[in-house]
Amino acid sequence: TFDPTGITLQETAVAGSGFESGSGSDDGVAEYQLTGGLFSTAAAGDSTIITMTPLKRDMDNIKRDAALAVSQSSTWLRMASHTIADMASNAVVTVYSNNAMNAAVFVADATAPELVLFDLDLNAADNTALLMMSFTETVNENTLDVTEITLQDGSVLVAAGSVQLSTGGQHAVGTQHVTTHTLLNTTYITVTLTVIDLNRIKEIDTLCTSSSDCFISFGSGMLTDMNGVPIRAVASGTAQAVRVYVADTTSPELLSFDVDMNVGTLTLTFDETVNRTTLQIPQFTLQDNSQAENASHALNGVGNALTEITVGLNGVDVPHGVLYGGASDETTGGLGVFGFGNIIVVTLTVEDLNEVKRLTMCTGTTLSGRQSRGAADCFVRYTAAAVRDMASISIQARPDGAALGALRYIPDTTPPQLQNVMTVNMSSLEVELHFDEPVALETFNFSLVRVEETQTNSGQSVNLTGGSLVSSVSGTDLVFTLSFEDSNEIKLNVNLCRRERFRCWIRIDSETVRDISGNV
Repeated sequence: TFDPTGITLQETAVAGSGFESGSGSDDGVAEYQLTGGLFSTAAAGDSTIITMTPLKRDMDNIKRDAALAVSQSSTWLRMASHTIADMASNAVVTVYSNNAMNAAVFVADATAPELVLFDLDLNAADNTALLMMSFTETVNENTLDVTEITLQDGSVLVAAGSVQLSTGGQHAVGTQHVTTHTLLNTTYITVTLTVIDLNRIKEIDTLCTSSSDCFISFGSGMLTDMNGVPIRAVASGTAQAVRVYVADTTSPELLSFDVDMNVGTLTLTFDETVNRTTLQIPQFTLQDNSQAENASHALNGVGNALTEITVGLNGVDVPHGVLYGGASDETTGGLGVFGFGNIIVVTLTVEDLNEVKRLTMCTGTTLSGRQSRGAADCFVRYTAAAVRDMASISIQARPDGAALGALRYIPDTTPPQLQNVMTVNMSSLEVELHFDEPVALETFNFSLVRVEETQTNSGQSVNLTGGSLVSSVSGTDLVFTLSFEDSNEIKLNVNLCRRERFRCWIRIDSETVRDISGNV
């Protein structure tokens, strides 16, 4: 006749206003009514003593309540009349909630909880990852220390193929992402990984890419049960394999980009780790608005012509190319890639940077008559072939009309330099000067140009007094025609700019010409 649903445990001797079992309590006293269980008598057959084993779900629910059945003084029992009957079918006398019976003997829980299984979902909403752990009993979520957890690529730890979780981290664009977990004491905990931890995991191409290379280990300090008993550790030499693994199938996105016109770099910040070796610079276009209006330039870059350096940031091999400023030839330069996880810094070729400076976009200038807008006219668009994440998923394209504006803009503050005197033609009287970056034609001052016989100004020389510009568009090449008076003055000097090329040198003053940004 035994019916375990007639038994309710409560925190104190008095709960509510004398309601019978199952009717509840109105004063906030913790209580729990059993839903089932197994029992046995002290002797064979019927007896005055019954030993009952509650269902596991009942024990887990009782343990969830930090105020109920944690000591003898918090363990009281009430019993409904339908719980059991004697041999003559007389119902047991009701034990009411306002006069509950205290446990005569109380033995506290001393059994360590254990991990039953864990699942990992790398494709959760908002590009997050969920780590779900199930335990043998109710655990205290307030004691969780995720820094005790290590994800590793095999049952035996290899440092290069593992990530120890952190308690939080700073997202690259400034948003704080802190590990969160379920706020209800239960037999399982779901941990939302920080963006930094998730990117660290994705950075390792042997870690948690499938169910065969995803294992977990942790120390006994990871958490405790509701009675403060530490969990049984899972050693890093015998790590536990994942049960359910959900792969990342979400396309990466470019969250923001910074442009530094002074050193010629684009800093690309993605919402997840991307495979840097898949970066295709020619798939990116810089333009003056979300929908290109007056200017745009498809970057040339150097594609995937990458070399390797031995050690990069955080000890990871990082592909890179020749950096801007390393040589004077405009066709040099290329792809410079470094950073951690979801941040890539691209160093533009000299050709690309100079074309961007020449066009009316990404402009920060002090010159009158030229509009200075900085980040307000600096946008980027790209195709789906621009880059892939670590799961080989292509980035979500940004077409013209949806280009992304620069988050941060650093203007060009470097003065232009005269690199070559390409031509001095004493027949046509044309002079062609080549600068390392585009210069503003309207700022050219003829009177600050000097023609000299030697590089050291030890021979004959002529200061120009005027001339006329041949170039009609500002760029790296500036072509002008000598005035009739200046050309005759040069010709009067028998050793100046004759047949020998080495007797014709051009000297300019620091104020001779300005670059597009107004630097001299």
